[in-house]
Amino acid sequence: MKFLGNKATVMPLMAITATLAFGVPQAGAQGLFDMLFGGGVRHAPKGEFPPPPPKNKPKPKVSGGGGGNVKISSPSYYTYKADRLVRVDFSALAATPAPATPQDAAFVPSATGAAFRDAVASLGDYELLAEPDIAKALIAYYSANPDFIWISGTSLNSRAQDAVRVLGEASSYGLTPADYTVEVPAAGASSTDANAQLKELVRFEMALSARVLRYAHDAQNGRVDPNRMTGYYDFPAKPLDLQGVLKTLAHTQQVRTYLESRHPQNAEYQA
Repeated sequence: MKFLGNKATVMPLMAITATLAFGVPQAGAQGLFDMLFGGGVRHAPKGEFPPPPPKNKPKPKVSGGGGGNVKISSPSYYTYKADRLVRVDFSALAATPAPATPQDAAFVPSATGAAFRDAVASLGDYELLAEPDIAKALIAYYSANPDFIWISGTSLNSRAQDAVRVLGEASSYGLTPADYTVEVPAAGASSTDANAQLKELVRFEMALSARVLRYAHDAQNGRVDPNRMTGYYDFPAKPLDLQGVLKTLAHTQQVRTYLESRHPQNAEYQA
C-alpha cells in the first residue's frame, strides 16, 4: 500500500499516537497527586478583603425556660425615717363609761372610778407625742380600763417607781435614756388645789404608759428598723400586743422583771 509505504507520513502519526498514549496516565497521576496533597500552594486572589465587623453585635439568645428574663439589681439604700410622732387624742376618753367589772382586787389602785374620769377630763390641752401605734393603744386600753396603773391615792406607787428606774437604765441595753424620759411629780409635794394635783398625776400616768410602751417595743424589736435602711434587708417584724403590755403591767408587781424580759434572752445577746 502506498499509504504505509510513505515514511514521511507515518512518522508524525506515530509521534502523535505515542504522545496521547503516554500523556493520559501522567495527567491522571497528577490529578491523583492533587487530590491527596491539595494541589500545592494556592494563593487567594488579590484585591479582595474580608467584610467589616457589624457595628452592633447581636445579643445571644437565652431560652425562656432557663431564667434568662430574671434581672438582678444592686441593693437600694434609703434615707432612714423614723415613725412620725402624733399627738395623742384624749377626747375619746372623756366619754368613757365606768367599767363593767373592776380590776383584780389585789391590784386595784386607790384612785379609781370617778376620780380617774375627772382627771381624764383635764387632758384636753395636754400635748403628749407618741408613735401612732402607741397613741392608738393608749386610747384603746384606757377606754376599756378607765383606771390608774401608776398612781395609788395621790402619789406614785411601787410599779411606777420600778418603771421609772428601768427607763433610766436604758443605756445598759444600748438604748438612749432620753427617749424614755418622763417628768416625775415631786415626791411628797403638797398642793392646796386637789384638781391641780390630780391633773399633774394623770399626765404623768399617760406619759409613763407611753414611754413604757416605747421601751417594750424597742427592747423587743430594736430602736432602729433595718428594713428602712436598705432593700437588702427583709427581717420579719415581731408582733407586740401593746394593749396587752399595759394590761400585764396593771396586774403585776414585777415591773422590772417583765420589762427586762422584752430584751433578747439568747446567750449571744447576754454575752
